[in-house]
Amino acid sequence: MKETLRILIAEVDTEVTDQLRNYLVIFGHKVFPVVTSGEDLMEQTKILNPSLIITDIHLNGQLDGIEAIARLESIYKIPYIFITAYDDFSRLINSYYLNPVGIIKKPIDRINLHESIEKAQLHLELA
Repeated sequence: MKETLRILIAEVDTEVTDQLRNYLVIFGHKVFPVVTSGEDLMEQTKILNPSLIITDIHLNGQLDGIEAIARLESIYKIPYIFITAYDDFSRLINSYYLNPVGIIKKPIDRINLHESIEKAQLHLELA
């Protein structure tokens, strides 16, 4: 049986967060309260020590999801999944030299989310 993950979500769209939370609970994972800014994502990561981060690229505040993850990645070894409404997002990620375990396009597809979570679990097992 796969490990139950402690997941921190950063997203401003409540419809998306509700959908994500529902899927993640069905998959058997613990979901922390959702944050909406890059600054809160960084702060809550330090406090909560999640085993997985799921973040949109566009967040409130001075830091977007990409910049927050770029900063977090230099400190923590937490796998992360990006969610986005844009098709050309992978080029933007590559420009930051980031290596997410998944990139999921909105609307959230349950199968893609599940596959990305399985990659995160494998990443954690190998770490």
